[in-house]
Amino acid sequence: MRRKSLADIKNAIGDYDLSVYDKETPIDNVLSSTSNTGLFVKNHLVILLDIPDATGKGKSKKLKALFEDVGENCFLVFDGVSKTRYKIGYDYVNKHGKIIDFPIHLERDEAVDWVVNRFREKGIDIGYDEVECLLELSGFEYRKGYNVDRLYMCIKNVSDYLGKKTTLSVLDIKCSISRSDQFVIWSFMDALDAKDYSQCIQIVQDSLKFRTVQSVISEIMPILFWRFKALLYLKESIAKKKDYDTIKQDIFDNMHKFIKEGNGVRAIYKLEKDADDKPVQAYSNAFVNSVLNGFYHKPPMVDLYSRKDIYRAIRCIGDCLAQVKKQLTDAELLLLLDNVLLTLLSDIDDHVLEDMRGFDYE
Repeated sequence: MRRKSLADIKNAIGDYDLSVYDKETPIDNVLSSTSNTGLFVKNHLVILLDIPDATGKGKSKKLKALFEDVGENCFLVFDGVSKTRYKIGYDYVNKHGKIIDFPIHLERDEAVDWVVNRFREKGIDIGYDEVECLLELSGFEYRKGYNVDRLYMCIKNVSDYLGKKTTLSVLDIKCSISRSDQFVIWSFMDALDAKDYSQCIQIVQDSLKFRTVQSVISEIMPILFWRFKALLYLKESIAKKKDYDTIKQDIFDNMHKFIKEGNGVRAIYKLEKDADDKPVQAYSNAFVNSVLNGFYHKPPMVDLYSRKDIYRAIRCIGDCLAQVKKQLTDAELLLLLDNVLLTLLSDIDDHVLEDMRGFDYE
C-alpha cells in the first residue's frame, strides 16, 4: 500500500530529481537537499526513511528547519516514519501536508474485510474459500497478524493474472501467488527468520504443486548460502567494531556476484561483470540496510542469528549445495532441505545432522 501511494505521488509530481535518505544521513545534508530545487528538472522529491541524525549543537533548530524550510518546488515525503516517535513532525505534516496512515498488520476478521473490499474496488467478486486461500498463502505472522503490504502484493498478483475476468477461483489464486518465485523466497525467508519450521515446509509444499523439486531446491539453496554469507561478513564486522559506512563499503568492494550456467552436474558459477568488465557487487544497499537496521518494521537480521548459528548454517548449506549438483531423487533433495531447516531451527546435535548429510568430518 505504501508503495502504491508513493507511486501515485511520483506520478502526480511529473518530472523530478529524487533523493532518498535514512537516519544515518547527517541532517545538514538533508537540509541542503530540501532547500534546493532539482538539479536537472524543476521539481525535487526527497524521501526520508527515518528522521536523520541531528546530534550536536542546534539539534532542535535543525529538526524544526527540516519541517519548515522546504523549498518551493521540493516535495518532502516521510516513508514509514513512526508518528509516535516524532510527534512534533507528525503534527506539522498533519497541519501543512497530508498523512496517509496505513496499518502494518490486521487481525483475521479485519484482514477478511480488507481483502474483500480491495477486490470490490477492482470490480472482482471473491468468495469465502478464495479469501481463505489468499490469507493462507500470504502467511500469518505470530502475535502480529496479516501483513498489509504482503496482502496488497498478493491481490495485485491475482488481479494481474485475471486480466479482464471479474470472477476468480481458488486455482486462480494458487496459480498467481504460489508460482511467483519472488513470493516463495520472500515468504520462506520470513518463516525461517521467525523459526517457524512448519510454515517453511508448507511454503515449499505449495510451491511444489506447480514446480519440480529440483527447480525449487536449486533456487532456495544458493539464496540461503548468499544470505548467510552476508550475515557472517556483517556480524564479524560488527564484532570488530567497524563503523556503519566502512562495513557497507567493505561488503560492496569485497563480495561479488556470481551467475549460474548450466544445470545439475553441468552447473558452473562464473563471476558476473558489468559493461566495464568490473565485478558486480553481490549485495544491494537495501539488503545491507535490512540486515543491519531491519526493514518494514522487522528486526535486523543480524540480531536474529548468533555467530554460531551462522557458522552452522553456512557449513550445512555448503554441504547440501555440493549434493544438489548430483543426480538425486526428489526424496533425497527434500531431505537435504529438511536437514538445513533442522540445522537452523532445532537443537539436534551437529554430528547427527552431518551423518544424515552423508559427510564424515572425523
